[in-house]
Amino acid sequence: MRLDYRVTERDHLRRAGRLAAEKFSLSQHDLNYLKNTNGLLADDHQIRQIDRVRTGMLLSVILPDENTETHDRPIGLVYEDEALRIIDKPAGLATMASSRAGGQSLEAEYTAAYGAFRPVSRLDKGTGGLMVCAKTGYYQHRLSAQLHSDRLIREYLAVAEGCILPDAGLIDLPISHVEDSANLRQTGPDGKPAQTFYRVIRRENGRTLLRLRLITGRTHQIRVHLAAIGHPICGDYLYGSPLPAFDGCFALHSAYLFLTHPLTGEHLFFRSNPPEKFDDLLRSSNQ
Repeated sequence: MRLDYRVTERDHLRRAGRLAAEKFSLSQHDLNYLKNTNGLLADDHQIRQIDRVRTGMLLSVILPDENTETHDRPIGLVYEDEALRIIDKPAGLATMASSRAGGQSLEAEYTAAYGAFRPVSRLDKGTGGLMVCAKTGYYQHRLSAQLHSDRLIREYLAVAEGCILPDAGLIDLPISHVEDSANLRQTGPDGKPAQTFYRVIRRENGRTLLRLRLITGRTHQIRVHLAAIGHPICGDYLYGSPLPAFDGCFALHSAYLFLTHPLTGEHLFFRSNPPEKFDDLLRSSNQ
């Protein structure tokens, strides 16, 4: 993959490496790759990252075309182009491989089908729905820079215990680790800032269907926030009470995804319907 930039008067005499990192959103890994492969060019001649560029030069970088082939194993594939894939992850499948995952994970399945796994964000094992995976480190870096901005918006559907009031609101509670626990989180003044916006979609039989938007992205953020206001997610075995029908999952689904394409600037929108068990929860009483 080749990326080009014509040096302007404003960039005259800047160091080539710094300018390339800024204009092409390069990570340190990308810069190291360019250094090792002589992949930084000015007017098609190899240059060093410390060299200074001049107005009118064509600054170019040559990065590897990784992970760009289409394969025959979709793994919940919703969308694919030259830069990214949108995956609809099933609830109950861990995102990352680990000893706890027992060999079953989205990472393992994705890697077997496509090669390197480069998620832009992750979902808890018990959460299903939409995820973005980049095809190269360059695109992963550009997409990750969009997180927690209006350029990449993630919204969830959840069924929570109790009737939540008012109809919409912002949960603004810092989140921190629970002492002596590698997994649990809690709200408290010593935590990192965390904000979740919610809107009530439906109330029925002592439960509430919510649409939620992450303003920040803390671990277990939606789960912890809803539990902290007294309305844990139905089936949440860590912060509420498990439900046999959900079998290690809970009623939280990554349902809506908006992003700005890292190559074209096009706005893309995707939707994933939650499991029918969400409706079952609302039709049945929790009393």
